[in-house]
Amino acid sequence: MSFNKQPIFWCCDKQINPLFDNINEKDYDKPLILLNNQYLNKYITNEKNDIMINYYIKSMKDISIITVFPKAISQEDNMKKLFSKLKENGIVHYTKYIKVNFYTMYNIVYQLYAHERRMKLNNLILYKLNKLGFTDIHSKNKILVIVYSHKNKEIPLQGNSSPFKMQLRELFLLKETDSLYDFLHVNNDDNEAYEYSNIYFNKNTMKFLKKQQSWKILDMKYTIRLFNRLKEFYNKYSLAELENSIIFSSGILFTYGLREINDLDVIMLSSNNINNNIIDDFNKDNKKKNFDLDISYEKSPKFNEEWIKELNVRASMCGAKDYQELILNPDYHYYFMGFKFLRLKCDILTRFKRGRPAQITDLLILRQALNLNYNISIPSETKTYDESKKMDVIKKVDENDFLKTIKFYLQKRYYIDVSIENIKQWIKNPESLSGGTNININHELIKLEDMSNKKYVYPSMEELIKMGYNTNVVIYSSTKPYLYPGEDFDYSISKYFCKVDSVIESKGKNIRILTFNMHNMISRCNQGISPVFGNNLNPFQKSRDIKRFIDFFKKADADILCLQEIVPITKEKIDNDIKDYEYIRNNFNFEYFNELMEQIGYKYKVISSCQNGNFLKEEHRNYYYLGNAIYSKHPLINSQIYQYSFMNRNFIVSTVKYNFKTFNIVNIHWEFFKEDDKLIKQTKLLIDKLRELYNLRNIIICGDFNINLLIKREGKRYIDWEVKTEFIKKHTGIFYSAFRQSKATNFAQGDTTDYILVSKKNILKHVNSNIIQTDISDHYAVYSDFTFY
Repeated sequence: MSFNKQPIFWCCDKQINPLFDNINEKDYDKPLILLNNQYLNKYITNEKNDIMINYYIKSMKDISIITVFPKAISQEDNMKKLFSKLKENGIVHYTKYIKVNFYTMYNIVYQLYAHERRMKLNNLILYKLNKLGFTDIHSKNKILVIVYSHKNKEIPLQGNSSPFKMQLRELFLLKETDSLYDFLHVNNDDNEAYEYSNIYFNKNTMKFLKKQQSWKILDMKYTIRLFNRLKEFYNKYSLAELENSIIFSSGILFTYGLREINDLDVIMLSSNNINNNIIDDFNKDNKKKNFDLDISYEKSPKFNEEWIKELNVRASMCGAKDYQELILNPDYHYYFMGFKFLRLKCDILTRFKRGRPAQITDLLILRQALNLNYNISIPSETKTYDESKKMDVIKKVDENDFLKTIKFYLQKRYYIDVSIENIKQWIKNPESLSGGTNININHELIKLEDMSNKKYVYPSMEELIKMGYNTNVVIYSSTKPYLYPGEDFDYSISKYFCKVDSVIESKGKNIRILTFNMHNMISRCNQGISPVFGNNLNPFQKSRDIKRFIDFFKKADADILCLQEIVPITKEKIDNDIKDYEYIRNNFNFEYFNELMEQIGYKYKVISSCQNGNFLKEEHRNYYYLGNAIYSKHPLINSQIYQYSFMNRNFIVSTVKYNFKTFNIVNIHWEFFKEDDKLIKQTKLLIDKLRELYNLRNIIICGDFNINLLIKREGKRYIDWEVKTEFIKKHTGIFYSAFRQSKATNFAQGDTTDYILVSKKNILKHVNSNIIQTDISDHYAVYSDFTFY
């Protein structure tokens, strides 16, 4: 399978005509009156009504929707200046504050920048969110939406980096490091204004954005091309024709990020502006060019009496009078990229009504991925459409054949291969498979098994479902720089951190302990800024070069290695993304890496898996393997792994037998929470366990703490830093830091986050500590040398 590396953009450059061209300034209710139907008239209440302003915007030209981000909203005086400047140069029609969480804002940003060449990669959107002020996935922030008409033609507002737009942004610029683009966003043209209006002023769209997973849409290029083809067709006419159309079936699943469409079905009301023959020709051309795209309307070949009757039955199940109300009444649809889609609730009811294997498959995925609550069963009979009779016919269901067909659809549409027995369990026992977020935190530790010598380190599909993970697991090809959402490097990181000039001192007769975050064994250096090669790594070097890690460990010559973010590997070269979960499970483990490590003296090891379904609130549920490990040249005794029950992190403890003496080694990879209670519990549980096991004696703690324990920095991790670190120091006061340099060890944060802590009561005496600069990860390694007292 060849991988298309080029990003795909949503169309269109051609500007669509508005709903109406005779609406006067501030005549807010006129569009609804002109539409003249019962479904919209009842929404006319006052000029602050969202639906009213939505249709008003879509009936105007040269109207602007300004999205103001948290960084600007926090500057009260400059916000007053913003409104003064807007009123001096135009008319402010409407304002609305919206409180959104991190993931909802991700989905909004996806649409705000969908027509631009930037923001086509997951890590770029994540980076943008951070710049906008969305730095905590567990918190909500306010954005402000302003509907505005600009009247000063000498200083235009619309267009990329337009003069007036830049003037507005400059109001909030406080320091040189700020970017003008971090404060507010304005549509560049009318098409964008219409699409933004549908985002902010349709209540179902805002509900949809809370559940959407738009980061999964980035690679669904076939579907995006179909939608672009459809939009190009409508743009020849007017927005009225687009508003008179609705998309249903697999198009809905696509918008939620669940899968590519199998076909794009559009229902359109009778149109005054598009001749039926033109629509028919468009459908024929699609079929000729193998585009699974069809617009149906009353009097079109597929739109017979039986089909109208069926559509009206579906509408009544949803609470609508007929199928036309589904299209016209805002209660029954939401928007994505300017298109209308049938509400998910209505779509689910339709899938239950149809009850075929394809629909049951989709219901299984919807329930799992979106954490919905409904029961599913295999029907005793089902309807199938008889093409010759032009009607549905009822057939008895053979359960085994039905399950086999579900299995087929899971493989074909969702790349999931599970047994018939797994599918039965998935259908009949949703309680045990529902997974979910651990909102009520349980502060206990869970003991895990060592994965170092396991053939299967990935959970079974059944276990994956039980833990609540999404089942679309991918091992990315070697052309991609990430196994989980990564971060781009800015200029300073490319310039300073990726230099390698370390001279590794000989350890002599000392005992050397080294800690190293391996970043999935992937280098983020030599990529340039942005990076130069887009979502691919440098094509002139190996992205995951295991030999370089082995050579590095050989030169470092540590007796004990504490490793974070270690992942299973295979000897085989990965040229294409691997989506076959059974293949991944059967071929990816630590056997090959253990073999290489043993060749350079690391005979003893213990490896943990961090991803065990212990979700934080609002944490996304994509599964990827991530682990911690201890490798040693000396025997490891009584190794144990303890998982925190309130997050996907753990720590490893083990006793090292060195000649005739023993000491204890601990490897951790901490999460640094904004919430004090979780951070405090994380620290306290570790210390309590070490007190229980070792009486706090003869202990070395290695790892990535994800924060500078010694120096306060800027950023979200350092909010209330004094309070948090004081607690850590109090509870780890029986330890001191063997490594106290101020040099940064973490590329992404540009800070010192990797440490080696030593218990004060110890048979080991600290001799020396240092950093080893390397470009094979996104961290430097830290080591400490010890001798015995």
